[in-house]
Amino acid sequence: MCYSKGNPRLPCKTFLELKGVKPGQKLNILVESNGRQTFPTITDPKGILSNVTLSGKPLFKWLQCGLEFNLLRSEALRLYRAQQPPPSLPPPQEGVEEAPLGPALYALCFTTHMPWAGFHTFFDSRNWTKGMLIINGFNLGRYWPEIGPQMTLYVPGAVFHSGEESDVIVMEMGENANASTAQRSIEFVGEPIFEYKADGGVGESRLKHHYQHYHPEKSEHWKSQRGRQKG
Repeated sequence: MCYSKGNPRLPCKTFLELKGVKPGQKLNILVESNGRQTFPTITDPKGILSNVTLSGKPLFKWLQCGLEFNLLRSEALRLYRAQQPPPSLPPPQEGVEEAPLGPALYALCFTTHMPWAGFHTFFDSRNWTKGMLIINGFNLGRYWPEIGPQMTLYVPGAVFHSGEESDVIVMEMGENANASTAQRSIEFVGEPIFEYKADGGVGESRLKHHYQHYHPEKSEHWKSQRGRQKG
């Protein structure tokens, strides 16, 4: 991932080491749209901004297309109900160190008779890395607990089915997206959760950078507010 110059959210990485590949294999690249900054900035580049090269040589003849979430949802539910592993994951190769693969889809189906129209809940993302939540075909937004401070996503009860099966799809895009299902759980809680890390965290570094560069007159006010919140 590569982010805007001067933005301290995460380090910029413009290359990947491909292990265990063979001539003639197909290279697929998923480019995520993270939106735009909501404050003035000189540059805000995202995506593939230059040639894609392999061993220093540009790659051509790309096919560009969007992801159809309805198809992803249908395939994830089909595999979930059949309890089959994703067919796209290659078997481990002897003598080759396995690299984290991603992204990954996690699916869950359940039935409840609760009158959801009069209630709401929150998806707890603290057991996840970075991705999106889809319930019964409704995209409820992105989660990114490393950035924070928001650890939960608001889920209106109206998206659930009362007395019928509901499905939850989590599209995980973090570096350890294909972690064992034993390390993943889809949990809903009754209240929103916000976490401010003692060391400031990546999210706080982003806010600090914003105030220092674009609202220096409010920088001291922000420090005093954060001091009160931590206290």
